[in-house]
Amino acid sequence: PPTPLKRRLIVLVTALLATAGLLAIAIYEPGLGETAPVIAPGLELTSIDRISIERPRLPRIKLVRQSGRWQLQEPFTLPANRHRAHAIAALVSTAPNRTYAASELALEAVGLDPQRTVLQLGERRFVFGATEPLEGLRYVLDGDSVHLIRDSFIQHLLASAESFVDPAILG
Repeated sequence: PPTPLKRRLIVLVTALLATAGLLAIAIYEPGLGETAPVIAPGLELTSIDRISIERPRLPRIKLVRQSGRWQLQEPFTLPANRHRAHAIAALVSTAPNRTYAASELALEAVGLDPQRTVLQLGERRFVFGATEPLEGLRYVLDGDSVHLIRDSFIQHLLASAESFVDPAILG
């Protein structure tokens, strides 16, 4: 049987090895530096100068960035709420949880056909469908791909036209 001194030595060596292993993991940092894929690679947030939103039974929203400021052009012409415009444009930097080829899915079953809520960022068109029932992720059609993303954009897309007006002019 090991003596108390040997037991302490075994515990100390085991703790030292565990610490060295954790240190090696911390130094190696697996995955660090890898960037997560985004929903719209090549489309930069700062390059978006037009936003158009078509949605069922609600007026179309059209925003244009002029001289660095967002302007609401439809359904009326007023300075736009820059925070809402930025939140919508941030879709381009969203990392999808999963991506499928559109041909692999029944678009009708996931709420993408017929197209209901459509967001256009510059020339890029995104169609918002239903939410996936298990994780609550939103189906978004982007060309030939369907992305499942965190459902944080739809409330902006379905907001009232008045909520797109710059609150500073409302007093």
